[in-house]
Amino acid sequence: MDFNGTSVRGVAALCKRYELAQDLFDARAHWDSTLNYHENMAKLEEEVKKIAPPLAELPCPSEKDLAEEAKHLERENFRRVQEEKQAYLDQLFKDAAQREGEAAELLNEIAQFNPHSERLTLSTLLAINQGMNVINLSPAGYGKSRATKELLDMLEVPYTEMSGHLAPTDFFEQLKQARGIVLIDESATLLRNNEILNLLLAALWTKKIAWRDDEATVEATIIFNTNSLPNTPFMAALKDRCQFNQLRLDTDKIRDKLLSDFDYQPKKEIWARVKNNAFIRLELEPSEVLKVKELLKITSPKSVRDKKKLLACARFCKAMFGTIDYVKLFVEIDATTEILASALSNSQKVKAIAEADGVSARTAQRWVKGD
Repeated sequence: MDFNGTSVRGVAALCKRYELAQDLFDARAHWDSTLNYHENMAKLEEEVKKIAPPLAELPCPSEKDLAEEAKHLERENFRRVQEEKQAYLDQLFKDAAQREGEAAELLNEIAQFNPHSERLTLSTLLAINQGMNVINLSPAGYGKSRATKELLDMLEVPYTEMSGHLAPTDFFEQLKQARGIVLIDESATLLRNNEILNLLLAALWTKKIAWRDDEATVEATIIFNTNSLPNTPFMAALKDRCQFNQLRLDTDKIRDKLLSDFDYQPKKEIWARVKNNAFIRLELEPSEVLKVKELLKITSPKSVRDKKKLLACARFCKAMFGTIDYVKLFVEIDATTEILASALSNSQKVKAIAEADGVSARTAQRWVKGD
C-alpha cells in the first residue's frame, strides 16, 4: 500500500498516542509499499517506541480515549476497504474485453435468473455500468434484496450493505467513505430515523450530504430496496432522479418465481459475458441518439430528465446487448402511440387500440383518423 492520506492520519494518531511530535518522526522513510496498512502501522509503532518516552512515563489512556481510537481505527479500516473495492472496480472496467454474447441469449439468462423481475436485474447492471442510482419498490417477500445481493456476488462486484441499527453519524460516515455500490436494505430501524432518511434522500437526489459541520459528495452508486415510499411531491421528485422500479406480481407469478428456484442453474459462460459487458462503457453514435429521440415520441415521459436517463439506459444496452433497441425494457410505452406509429392497417390499428386501451371501436377509429 502506498503512503497516502489514510497513512498520514494513522501516523498522526500513533505519534499522539506516544506523545511524540510528528515532525520528529519521518514516517515515509520507514514506510514499505509492499506491506498493507496494518503491517506498516505495526512496523512504524516499533520505530516510534525507539525515540518516544518510555512507556512507563506515558499516561494511561482513558476509556474515552481508547473508545475514540477504536472508532478511528474502525473508520480507517472501512475507508481502506472502500479504496480497495474502488481500485478493483476500476480494474474491471479497464480489463473489460470487446462486448461478448448474443443479445437474446444474454437477455434470456437474465430473465431466468429472477423471473418476472427482469427490470430489477437489468437496473442493477445499469447501476454498475452507468453509475445511476436505483430505487426498487415492491411489497415484502418479493426477493428484491436477495436477488440484488446474489447478482452482485455472482458478478464478483464488491458492495457495501447498510441496514439495521445505525446512528446518523455512522450512516453519514459510511456514505461519505463508500465507493462502488452501496446496497441499502430498508428496515424499520433504519428509516424510522428522520435524520437518516434525510441523508439517504439527499444522497439519492444530489449526492451532496451534510451532517453537523461536515459536508461530503457521495461517490458511490446507491441501490435502495424498499417496501414502501411516502406519497409526497418530494418523493415523486426523488423517483424522477433515479432509475425507479415498482414491482407488482400476481399469485401465479409469485408461484412461478418460487418454482423456478428449484430448477434454475446459472450458465457460467453466459454470466461471464454479462460480467464483461457490464464493465464496458460506450458512447452513442449520432444515429443512435436519433433512435432515442424517436423512442421518446412513444413513451410516457414524466419530466425532462427522462431524456438523460434514457440516454444512459441506451449506452448500457449498447454495452450489454450490442444494440440500443433493448432500451424499451426500461421505459413505459404509450401503447396507443406505438400502435398508431406501426405498419398495421387502419382496421388492425382500430382493433389493437380498442383492446389495449379498453375504448370503443368508434373512439379508436377517431384516433386512427387523427380526429
